[in-house]
Amino acid sequence: MSNDKKSDLQQAAQEVDTKQIKENLEQNKSSDKPEKLAEDDKTPFIENESRTDKE
Repeated sequence: MSNDKKSDLQQAAQEVDTKQIKENLEQNKSSDKPEKLAEDDKTPFIENESRTDKE
């Protein structure tokens, strides 16, 4: 296999738009905040019955 093809990383580095990156970093994105969950979606990672750290 030859190395004639550029890797995705090499291609992205050569085609980067620094102005677009700066704009993206300056924007206040709502994705920076946690999403509000419906009551059905709020499930504990470990069931309370299985926990040994609480009595």
